[in-house]
Amino acid sequence: MTRFSLALRSAVLVSVVGGLAGCGSGAVQTSSGSAYLANGPVTGGAGSVAGATGPTSNLDEAVRRAADIEPTARFPMKICLARLGFGGLTEPPPDEMPLWESLSDKLGQGYGEFAILNPLVAAFTGTNYDPPANLGGTGRVVAEIRLGAARQHCDTVFAYEPRSMGKTSASPLQLLNLTIVGYFVVPSTGVQADGTAQGLLIDVRTGYPYAQLTGVGHSETFTTGNTSSNAMSSHNDIARVAAVADLTRQIPDALRTLRDQLAERRVSAR
Repeated sequence: MTRFSLALRSAVLVSVVGGLAGCGSGAVQTSSGSAYLANGPVTGGAGSVAGATGPTSNLDEAVRRAADIEPTARFPMKICLARLGFGGLTEPPPDEMPLWESLSDKLGQGYGEFAILNPLVAAFTGTNYDPPANLGGTGRVVAEIRLGAARQHCDTVFAYEPRSMGKTSASPLQLLNLTIVGYFVVPSTGVQADGTAQGLLIDVRTGYPYAQLTGVGHSETFTTGNTSSNAMSSHNDIARVAAVADLTRQIPDALRTLRDQLAERRVSAR
């Protein structure tokens, strides 16, 4: 099934996306942790304890553990969509939902089922987790997402964070803003907005990062002095939605590449 589970309209997202996804074109990852570690020992790794679990204050051991992970995803899979906004989990607004629904239709069968990660489910599930005292806000959001996605039996989570920023600029006609008529009727103020949408596809069980994508959007216009504030708000929204649209356009190719690379890995491992 490839339609979003619209009964789960509430969404969710991860604050760490901005830090992990970075800027620029998208990237798909299927590299092996064991192969990476086999290329050379981690500095100071001799002091690590095989099979050790739990937090460690040894940075070298933490690096080894971070690398020791394998891509285990299989298609078809259940992918939860998680959205970050205002520093926490939010649901996709009405102007973004059609983009995700259209993406689900385009992918067709073979990729699996898509569902919205429900923030209430994530919150309820999180009550069974006692986080470390030093866990920061980002870490708590990440934990909430993984717990909620696990409760909804999702294999992976696509976490995305859209942002937009606008600015105004003066045109030669802005001198007419000093007049009563010009302020209300002359389009003398330029309004520009740029949007970004960063996305990260991660494995719910292991945290393995399968794909990192970035979408961009832009919107601009000229408006009268008395309407520039409303125009800024409107074009910020336009730029944000355009960035999310750009992000969703990249996802089919990323999933196709991921599916092919994972299949190749399984064949070569036989």
